[in-house]
This record gives sequence, structure tokens and C-alpha cells, in this order.
Amino acid sequence: MDTFYKLNREKIRFAFVTASLTLIGFVFLILAIAYYAKSLPDKNLLIAIFLTAGFGLPVFIVLLSYLKWLFRQKARHKAFSLEPFNQLENIGFVDTLLNIDTKWHFTEKGKCLHVDGYTLKAEISEEFSETLELEIPIEWKKLNKPSFNKLTDKFSKHDIDFGIGCLKKRYKINGQTFQNINELKLDIDTCISLIKDEGFKPSKKGCA
Repeated sequence: MDTFYKLNREKIRFAFVTASLTLIGFVFLILAIAYYAKSLPDKNLLIAIFLTAGFGLPVFIVLLSYLKWLFRQKARHKAFSLEPFNQLENIGFVDTLLNIDTKWHFTEKGKCLHVDGYTLKAEISEEFSETLELEIPIEWKKLNKPSFNKLTDKFSKHDIDFGIGCLKKRYKINGQTFQNINELKLDIDTCISLIKDEGFKPSKKGCA
């Protein structure tokens, strides 16, 4: 909890205030409807509703966010302790903080690599905790539907998916076939070469 608080002190406050104001606004909307329907609750119930909406539920939401953050931290620790991912520093990855430039996501620890102008952020997948993702921010280019579908199929053969403003190279944490870290590096270099060949330029956005 101490690490979470140190990394996200301002974001915790923002999350609490945002959740509190949103829920209180929702309560006022419901009460306005109840007022016109002439079915307002009594004073004690109103106090309980506002305390729950303004304090209780926001605390619960922040607590759930912390538990999700903690779960991802444990999954990240597991991934980075298994071969060959425990040797990422040997091919240039460095420890970094992710999501530091946004208030809508809590800051997390990750690893970052720069290759030919591209930034690769190593992080646990949001969808699959047993999958390590290399998120590669890119400058988007216009594609018609047939070209997009063709490129999607081509990328999927290399476990690359389109994300929002990025491409994501996926690795299963368990059952990897790489014999050593050099094979992983070769796979990463192949991924970057493929992205370059398809005309996707690196985004100016860094590891944050």
C-alpha cells in the first residue's frame, strides 16, 4: 500500500473526488425525479444516501482500484522473474514508471526499451494476466477496411495486435519456446522491422 500511495497520491485524491462528485450528482438527479413524483425519502435516509454516495462508495472504488493494481504488480513480478523475461535488462530494457502523464490510470512500474526510434513498454496485459505485452506507440496512418483487415491478419501471425494509438506484441508468460534472451531480442527486432516495413512511424510519446 505504501508504494501505491507514494506513486499515486494525487491520483488517489483525484479518483476519490471524481467518484464522489459523480455519485452525488447521480443522487441529486434521482432525488429530483423523486421530488416531482412526491416520494422523497425521510431525513435520516437522505443523510445515509449522501454519506454513502459521497464517501462510502468512493472509498470502495479506490480500494478496488488498489486491489487491481496490487494484482497486476504481483503478476508483473512473476513475469519478470521467469526466463527469458528476467533478463530483459541484458537487451536494453530499463525500469520505468508507466501512466505518469494521465490522471485516469494509476501509475505502475514497468520496463522500457528504445529501438530505432520506437519505444517499447513491457507490461502485463489488461485482458490476460498471463500475457506480457510490448506496447509500441505509433503515428497512425489512414487505412481502408480491406487494407486494415489484411494487415490485421498479417500482424496476428506474429502475435501483434492493434491498440489505441499503438501496436501490441504479445508473449505468453508460461510455455515460451525461446531458448535464451538473444532469441527474444531477435523476435523483438523482427517485430520492429515488420512495423517499419508497413510504414508505421514511431510516436513521439515516450514510456510515460
